[in-house]
Amino acid sequence: MGGKMILQQNLLGFIGGILFTVSMMFFSTTSSQAGWREDVQVFKIGIVSDRERSVAIRQIEPFRAALSQAIDMPVSVFVYRKFRGLINAQSNKKIQYGVYTASSFATAWAKCKCIKPVAAAKLTGGALKYHSILIVRKDRISKLSELKGKRIAISGKNSLSGYIVPKKELDGKDLRFVDLPGKPDDTVIVGAGTTSSSRKLFQGGLVDGLFGWATLDMVAADSVAGEGASAGTFFNLTNINQMDASELKIIWKSKPIFTGPHAIAVSVPKVFENKIGNFLLNLYDSQPRAYDSVENYRGGGFAEVELSDYQPLIDIIDARDKIADAAQTK
Repeated sequence: MGGKMILQQNLLGFIGGILFTVSMMFFSTTSSQAGWREDVQVFKIGIVSDRERSVAIRQIEPFRAALSQAIDMPVSVFVYRKFRGLINAQSNKKIQYGVYTASSFATAWAKCKCIKPVAAAKLTGGALKYHSILIVRKDRISKLSELKGKRIAISGKNSLSGYIVPKKELDGKDLRFVDLPGKPDDTVIVGAGTTSSSRKLFQGGLVDGLFGWATLDMVAADSVAGEGASAGTFFNLTNINQMDASELKIIWKSKPIFTGPHAIAVSVPKVFENKIGNFLLNLYDSQPRAYDSVENYRGGGFAEVELSDYQPLIDIIDARDKIADAAQTK
């Protein structure tokens, strides 16, 4: 009998110890969350817009109000003209949340390693990934090896799908991309300034091809342009520039590129991260007006993403920045 009582007492003591540990963990977590909320006071989100600040803030107001309700905190919006400003703000802990392109997120993470992606908006049609592609005229080029001595249009050197990714994947593989004028065997890159100008150069026959993008997950790299391409550069060439699809061909596509994420500071407690994640994943269906106010170009709803999804881009950006830093120190 005495042994049984001792066993019961030990069991009760063990259970009590567990309950005490759990309660202390809960208290510690709750206290940490309260401390973070008290320190932050106002949850700050950053966006990039070329509109007047008042117009941009008015446009995103439905999203701001919905997010504030979801996390039960005041939310303020900060507008930046360029992604450099957004990156610096989050790197310097002036904001807790940023709306990024894929390349700007990779740049921000490579700079401070202080942010993490929560979710990314899918393209209209539901694709979360896209490809950089090379479109050419069939009568001029039929395969990559024939790019030597040809001219390829790009919108600009900061374009992810239009220059950064294709240069990384193709430059040096029996090809050498250079600016004008170039040598006979060089593939000359012609900067057009904008995507529409790039298409016009190609349409007018002033270049032999152009880099762009499309959602082509089901299309082989050597397929005829248009099969499965429901958005992107090919779509615009045939629908806006009125080019004949039968005269065009995609001779290369890159590895998949994820769309840009909404990212939070790593200092944001897990409970708030979960609230924000659930909020974004349900936003398209539950509050379409709030969704459209922040993602008016990508109308497919949000999907979960992880840091590893952007690692290939981070590696590209990191290598590029190291080369640039080395060049400045010479």
